[in-house]
Amino acid sequence: MIEAFNGIPQSFGQQRQNIELAFHDIAGEAFRSGRSIREHAPFVTSAQDLVFLFDPTTPNFSALSAAKLVDDVHNAAGVGERKNLIIALTKVDVMRDRDEWWAELAETWPDTPPWPSDLLAYLRQMDNLSDKLYGWWMAPEQQAHGFINRLPPTTHYCALSSLGHQPVWDCPHCKATEQPNTLQQCGECNRNQANANLRLTRKPEPFRVRDPLFWIFRAAGVM
Repeated sequence: MIEAFNGIPQSFGQQRQNIELAFHDIAGEAFRSGRSIREHAPFVTSAQDLVFLFDPTTPNFSALSAAKLVDDVHNAAGVGERKNLIIALTKVDVMRDRDEWWAELAETWPDTPPWPSDLLAYLRQMDNLSDKLYGWWMAPEQQAHGFINRLPPTTHYCALSSLGHQPVWDCPHCKATEQPNTLQQCGECNRNQANANLRLTRKPEPFRVRDPLFWIFRAAGVM
């Protein structure tokens, strides 16, 4: 799929630029080995940018296996002068209040989409968030240090929102509404919320899903 993006704002002037991107979405089986990658996804050798999307909310997510996949694809793709790797964690709305690291992420994550006038500050916030995510991947408990450390310095890290805001939980006993970080016990009736359901309080407004494109635009010299 090829998409054309017109009127991309620049942080250093009033002019706007256009860019065309080619998107490839290949089934996961294609990436089981370097040989299968080169056979089923030959575009990785010529692509200037590779985007990896990982859902940390799934029970089988592992930072180590995710890092190994990125490393395998990177090795099969080869290192080019302008090849950029973008590693993105998705569905972070659900995760932001679950532990200390995600709380830190919530403080770093800018919640307001940028206007052209404040794009430069927004890009700095993205860089700061990327550094935080890099530190998480490199933490000893993630066991991904060896793989992530082999990636080029052009690798960037993003956290994406699929909703644009946090969902809430409705207590199945007293119908009280709670935030995700109080899922284990209802603040009203103190009963367990194991059977509670997520509910959106307003229409989904996906945000930061544009961040990988920002990295690509900036690497291409547009931003």
